[in-house]
Amino acid sequence: MIVAALFVTQWRTLLNVVAIPSTVLLTAVVLKVPESPRWLLLQRGRAAAKTALERMANENSRQFTSNLAPVNTPTTAPVRVRAFLKGDLWVHTPALTCVCFIAAMLYFGLSLGVPELVGNLHLNSALCFGAEIPALLLSGLMLDSRLGRRYTILLGLAMTALLSLLNALIPAFGGLGSSIAKLFISIVYGGTFTLAAEMYSTRMRGVGLSTLRFVEGLGCTLAGSLPLLPKPYLAMAVFGTIAALAALLLPETRGQQLAEA
Repeated sequence: MIVAALFVTQWRTLLNVVAIPSTVLLTAVVLKVPESPRWLLLQRGRAAAKTALERMANENSRQFTSNLAPVNTPTTAPVRVRAFLKGDLWVHTPALTCVCFIAAMLYFGLSLGVPELVGNLHLNSALCFGAEIPALLLSGLMLDSRLGRRYTILLGLAMTALLSLLNALIPAFGGLGSSIAKLFISIVYGGTFTLAAEMYSTRMRGVGLSTLRFVEGLGCTLAGSLPLLPKPYLAMAVFGTIAALAALLLPETRGQQLAEA
C-alpha cells in the first residue's frame, strides 16, 4: 500500500487499487479451497470427506486410499455459550479473548501512531508496515518450534510492551522501535488464531473463531483512541503487559490431538 500511495494520490482510487489483490485471493479461495475434511467428516459424513480428500490428492499429484477412521454421529444442536466455559475453557476462553482484543488494539494503534513518531514520516511508515512481511515467515517458524503457540504469543506481547515503553521513554527510538513492535504484534496475530483453531473442538471452532473476529473488530475500533491519549505508547506498554499476563493462562496446543465433539 505504501508503494501504491507513491503513485496513486487520490484516496478513492488508492483503495480500489489495494483491493485488487484481496479480490483475487477471495476468488481463488471460493473456487479452489474445499471445506476441511475433518469438518465434513463430522457434519456431512464420510462420502463428503472422501470427495474433499480425493480432490486434494489429485491437485497435489498424490494417491488417495480411503481409510477414514470411524467418528461419533454428528450433532446438529446449536453451540451454547456455556460450552466455551466448560472445564479448562472457563480460563482459556477469557484469556484468549483478552489477548485477541488487546492484540488488535496494539496492531492498529501502532499503525495509527506513525505520524506522531520522530523522524521522516514516509520512512517510519515504510518500516512500520514493511515489518509485517518478515512477521509472516517468523510466525510460522516460531509457532512450529519448541516455543509452541503459547510462548510465541507471550514473547510477542512482552516484546511489543517493552518496545512501546522504549518509544514512550526515548522518542528518538521512534520508527525503528515501532516497526519492531509491529513485527512482534503481527506474530501474535498469527499465533492467536492458530491456537484458537486448535483449542476448540470441530463443532465449536467456527463459532469460536467468529467470536474472536468480532472481539478483534472491537479492538480495532478502540485503537483509534490510542493516539489521542497524552502518552499513547505508555498506554500500549500497559495493555501489552496485561495481554502477556493473560497469555500465561493459555494452553499449549502444539502437537496435541484436536478435540472432536
